[in-house]
Amino acid sequence: MFRDAQAPRFTAQDGQRLGFVMRALRWFHREQLLSHGLLIANAPLTPAERRVLLALLDGDTESRIAQKLDQSPNTTHFHVKSIYAKFGVRNRPSLSALWLGKLR
Repeated sequence: MFRDAQAPRFTAQDGQRLGFVMRALRWFHREQLLSHGLLIANAPLTPAERRVLLALLDGDTESRIAQKLDQSPNTTHFHVKSIYAKFGVRNRPSLSALWLGKLR
């Protein structure tokens, strides 16, 4: 990205490639922040909450998530409630909409 005074200017093709790379980096950075609950959550998510969140967003039921993560349904429900509180939502549709950038 850096060119000194003697280097030739960026070509239009170079500019397009750089734009593509920058958009991909922005998307990747946003995904990383979201996955750690740092972008829109009130507090960072724990590793267990991140696993539950990914399963929620995949459409799994709480009982299926508990089975998949080998934990009790009560533990899963506790994580779901904690996730909702951290994101300031009350249900899965609101969480999904927030995740997709529709609420804020």
